[in-house]
Amino acid sequence: MRIDFRVAGLGDAWMRFMALSTLSRIRPKERHVVYPPGALVPLSRRLFEGFFDVAESGPADIVISHLGLRHLLPGMLRGKRYYSPFYWILRETRNKLSIKDKINDLGFLIATATTLLSRPRRQYAHEYQGFMEMQGLRPFRDVTLEEYLGEAQIDFDVIRARVLEAFGKQNSQSRIMIFPSGSSHQIMPPAVAAKVFPYADFAFYENDDLSKEYEQAGLKVIKYGSPPERICELIASASAVFCTDSFPSHLAQMWKDKAVVMLTEMKARITFHPCFPASRVVESRAECNPCRKLVRIGPDHRCQAGRIHCATWESPEYLARLSSYFSV
Repeated sequence: MRIDFRVAGLGDAWMRFMALSTLSRIRPKERHVVYPPGALVPLSRRLFEGFFDVAESGPADIVISHLGLRHLLPGMLRGKRYYSPFYWILRETRNKLSIKDKINDLGFLIATATTLLSRPRRQYAHEYQGFMEMQGLRPFRDVTLEEYLGEAQIDFDVIRARVLEAFGKQNSQSRIMIFPSGSSHQIMPPAVAAKVFPYADFAFYENDDLSKEYEQAGLKVIKYGSPPERICELIASASAVFCTDSFPSHLAQMWKDKAVVMLTEMKARITFHPCFPASRVVESRAECNPCRKLVRIGPDHRCQAGRIHCATWESPEYLARLSSYFSV
C-alpha cells in the first residue's frame, strides 16, 4: 500500500513509523511505501530500512488527512481515497455533542459507506495513537491490540539500536537538555523552567518565539533547525533529557534510559510507544486532563480552559516529581 501523510505533524508521523514497523513485519503480504513530511525523509529512510519504503512523493492508494469532510469532498468526487484517524481522537475529547458534531457524524457515516473515506476503529481511540491510526488501514485491520503489543518490543529494540549506532550515547556527565516547547499549550512557563531547571540547556526550534522569553529570564537557550538529525545530536550529547509532549519527545524515547517525558494535556497510553518505560513519564493530574489540544497560534492564545500555560505547571506535586528526576 502507498500511504501519503505528507501533511502531518512530525510527532504524529513518527508514531505512524513506529507502529508501521511492527504491523508490516507481522503482516508481510504487501510491501508498503510511505510519503511523510519532507523533513523526515532522510532520517526515516535510514532508520526504518527493511520495514517499509520511504519516498518524498508519488502516487498514493490512500491519503491520511486531519481535514474535515467539506475539505475532503472535492478530492473524493474525483475518486481520491482518504483515511481520517483524527476523527475519533477529536470526537472522544468532546464532553458534549453540538448539532454541528451530530451533522458531522452523519456526514462521515455516509462518506465511509462510499469506501472513499475510512476511519480507524473506535475501540482503539484511547490506545497508542500510532497503532490506532495504522491498524485501521486495510492490510492491518485483523491485527489485534494484544498481537501488536506482543510483537512491538522486537522492532522497538531494532530501531533503537539503529538510532544509538547513528548518533551514539555521548553521555555528558553534567549536561541536562530540556525541550520545553510544542505546538499547543504544553509549553513550560519560563518561571517554572528557572525554578526547577536553573542550570539546564533549553533547546528550541530556531523560529520558536518562546525562546525569547527564556533568554529574557536569563536561561541558556540552544536553537536547532529543521533536520531532525540535529535534535538527535542534542539528545545524544546530554546526560539527561526532559521533553514536553512534542516531536523531540518521540525521538528521545530511543534513549529511554535518560529521557523523561513531561505530559500535560494527553495520557501516556495514547501518546507514547508501549515499550517506553512508564517510570520515565510524568503524567498530569490536573482536573482538566486530558484536554482537547488546541494549536497555539500566538503568545496570548488560550486553551479551552482560558489558560496560556497548562494548569499542570501550577501543581507543586507535579513539579516535585520533576525535581526528583533532576536530582538523580
